[in-house]
Amino acid sequence: MSRETWPGVLADLAELIGEDEARALAQAEGGIDDLYIPETPTPDHPWARTLSAAAWARVAESWGGLRISLPRGTFIRLKKVEILELSEEGLSNRQIARRVGTTERYVRGILGNTSSPVDPRQTTFPFEG
Repeated sequence: MSRETWPGVLADLAELIGEDEARALAQAEGGIDDLYIPETPTPDHPWARTLSAAAWARVAESWGGLRISLPRGTFIRLKKVEILELSEEGLSNRQIARRVGTTERYVRGILGNTSSPVDPRQTTFPFEG
């Protein structure tokens, strides 16, 4: 799959250290905001558990001193497109979440459908105000 579909910072990271290492890092450490990358690669940094020593050294050399947000996965844009297409086909949020491999909450967020079905018992009150 082309890196054109990858979130920006992850595509840049893949250019620097290779797709396999970037993908592994997104799987292991993705979803972190405002992550500081030290100028000197240290073995106690969370990324050192996932990246090879050479890749970790390249990241620290190129991006050391920066703070970044690491995306959770590589195909975010494709999932959004697929969610929209499946919704247009009439699938429920639950069906879409199962097919795409996300949560129903994520599907609702993409579709702008944050409301849940309301039980009529929740909207009727036996007293007058």
